[in-house]
Amino acid sequence: MHSTATLARRLTAVSLLTLAVSAGAAVTAGAADASPAVGSPCIGAEIGKRAVTPGGTRIVCDDYRWVLDHGQVTRHPWADDQR
Repeated sequence: MHSTATLARRLTAVSLLTLAVSAGAAVTAGAADASPAVGSPCIGAEIGKRAVTPGGTRIVCDDYRWVLDHGQVTRHPWADDQR
């Protein structure tokens, strides 16, 4: 038979694991909803990255903003000035 302390530790471990899994699911669901939109900001590491909005519009990160993708060459002013 298990002692009360052992059972309490197991219950606590299971509770923490359940909490962590449910929190992870919430974060994942939130991330899936956060797709880029035309006009929203993007970071330097995303410049040149192409995406499709939930409505099917093709967009690209150009000069720190998501803009309509017309196949244009993207600009990264800070990096371009380093050449």
